[in-house]
Amino acid sequence: MPFENVDIKKRIEEKKANDREFARIFNESEKEYALIRQLIVARKKKKLTQSRLARLAGLKQQAVSRIETRENEPTLGTFLKLAEAAGLSVKLVPAHAKAHKHHHLSGVYIKAKR
Repeated sequence: MPFENVDIKKRIEEKKANDREFARIFNESEKEYALIRQLIVARKKKKLTQSRLARLAGLKQQAVSRIETRENEPTLGTFLKLAEAAGLSVKLVPAHAKAHKHHHLSGVYIKAKR
């Protein structure tokens, strides 16, 4: 049986257009994962393995892997430990504030520490 070529982005957009609850949950999830993606980028930029980041944050490598692959959602405390270990700080800013040299997402930004 041959595989069907699927445009997953198109299917998601169709589902969002036809199902408000799905769209709400999907969009909320994307906002959360955008923060995780910033952690992944910072980890790789600093040439940290998942194991090293986990040790610095006092976690196990498997926990970092599960967070990065969206198998588990981190608690706020775990997220802050990972951010700190990756050399990042997390700040809350008014949602309407403009982002400058940092990543900005719905009133939260993550910025490399100096």
